Amino acid sequence: MDLFHGADVIARKRVRFTLKSLGHSVRNPSSESFHKTVLSDVPADCLPVVQPLLTVLAHVTEQIKRMESNHHDSSGVALNR
Repeated sequence: MDLFHGADVIARKRVRFTLKSLGHSVRNPSSESFHKTVLSDVPADCLPVVQPLLTVLAHVTEQIKRMESNHHDSSGVALNR
């Protein structure tokens, strides 16, 4: 699971850096909604630049959710990241 979390962090940082280098900042939402926030906040002319990373990020986020829902401790409580 750490591999997915690492990929998530790296992808978010790359999106932020890319947009910052283009003169745009991004709000700091939760990791689960980051890709959705960027899609709604980014100017249309920047979207083609970050869209591939956002697609990967959405997939990684979904994988993390699935893995977390499948991993419960003995008391039945989901493990936190």
